[in-house]
Amino acid sequence: MDGDWVWYLGAGVLGIGALWLFVWAWWGDRSRGRVRCGRCWYSMVGLLSGEGSPLPACPVCGWVGKRSGQFYKSRRRWGCVVLALLVALGALASGLTPKVRRDGVWSVTPTWVMWSILATPYRSVPFEDELAERITAGAGADSAVARLYAREPRLRLTRGEW
Repeated sequence: MDGDWVWYLGAGVLGIGALWLFVWAWWGDRSRGRVRCGRCWYSMVGLLSGEGSPLPACPVCGWVGKRSGQFYKSRRRWGCVVLALLVALGALASGLTPKVRRDGVWSVTPTWVMWSILATPYRSVPFEDELAERITAGAGADSAVARLYAREPRLRLTRGEW
């Protein structure tokens, strides 16, 4: 319990870093009025004339836009967006680590996942104690599961049948 703050601090740092990386990758390189190729981002200043004139081809890669607005779009760094999402997953894992170490992995598993596993023909499930606690507690979002359990007779299984 006394070392949990390290995990939470790490989750906060990773979360802030993921948010910053995502914002930078998505909006970091706006055109700000600069005319650029939509494929290779080569500066095409002076090549794009006024309205009604044909759109130029990029001298580097040969790309031709269909509308003049395509020459002013923001550059998206998709690899960095994916990296930001992976870092956010790491932040989530770091934030959940103290609870998993204290209560087990089934304590952070959503109840609907447990019910889905329980609906399979396999009756040997390792989370029967956790699910029984959630059913008997009937608090918060799991109260809907408790109502379903009380309403559906086919779901009334004894713990030995799980």
